[in-house]
Amino acid sequence: MGIIPGRSYRIVNVKAGKVIDLSGTEGHSITGWEWKGGDNQKWIPERQDGLWTFRNKDKGSFLGIAGIQVDFGTRLAASDFPVQWDIVPEERDISIYRSGDGGRQIIRIGALKKCKSI
Repeated sequence: MGIIPGRSYRIVNVKAGKVIDLSGTEGHSITGWEWKGGDNQKWIPERQDGLWTFRNKDKGSFLGIAGIQVDFGTRLAASDFPVQWDIVPEERDISIYRSGDGGRQIIRIGALKKCKSI
């Protein structure tokens, strides 16, 4: 089935089982947090030039990185501008997608049925 543009998703760290959570207080920090179902934990994917952007359902900011250089361990942060991600399905499990180059960073995207686009 794949990723459906415009639909809300939660993005889960496969190893830790935590979701990508945009801080509700200051709206810039991104952390891993237990799934609570808030709009700050929901992300809306859109295709852009063959890649993907993820906009936060609550604040409207984009999933991005802290700083300008991407290295192993680079932290995620909210961005006012679209940041493009290369997302490819994991061969062994179609609910898992890898981001980045060679899969050093892995994300699992779980669709939220109750957050369907209307």
